[in-house]
Amino acid sequence: MVILSAAAGVVVAIVIFAGVISLVGSGKAKSKLGSNLFHLGKAKNQAKIVERNGPLLFADPLEKGRDIYVNELARNQWVAVEVHPPGESKSCTVKWVASTKVFHDPCSGHDFPADGTGLVRYHTFIEKSGDLVVDLHQPIS
Repeated sequence: MVILSAAAGVVVAIVIFAGVISLVGSGKAKSKLGSNLFHLGKAKNQAKIVERNGPLLFADPLEKGRDIYVNELARNQWVAVEVHPPGESKSCTVKWVASTKVFHDPCSGHDFPADGTGLVRYHTFIEKSGDLVVDLHQPIS
C-alpha cells in the first residue's frame, strides 16, 4: 500500500511538472512577481528638475536592462526613452544636448528629437495623485 501511494505521488508530481512546462513554453504564463511600473514621485517636482537640468536619467530602474531618460515635452506631457539607440551596442548611449534640445548618439552622429522619435519609447502618465509613472511593460514605438 505504501509503495502504491508513493508511486501515485510521483505520477501526480510528474503530471504537474509537465503541465507547468507546457504552460511556460506556450507563452501564455503571466508573471505577477514584479511590476513594470516605475513611479518617479510628483510630476510637478520632476518638472522643476527637468526645467533646470534637462531630462532625468535612470540606470535600469526596474533591473530589466533598460536605461531610460524621462523628459517633459510640455506641461504634463512626458516621454520616456531608452538611452541605447535601436541596433547599437549597449556601450552607445545618447546624450542630452541642452543647447539644441536633442538626444545625440555619439556613435552614429545621429540626433533624436526631444520626444524620442527614433528611440524606443514607453508610455508615461500622471496618476490622479499627481505622481509621474513610466510603464516599462511594452514599448509604444
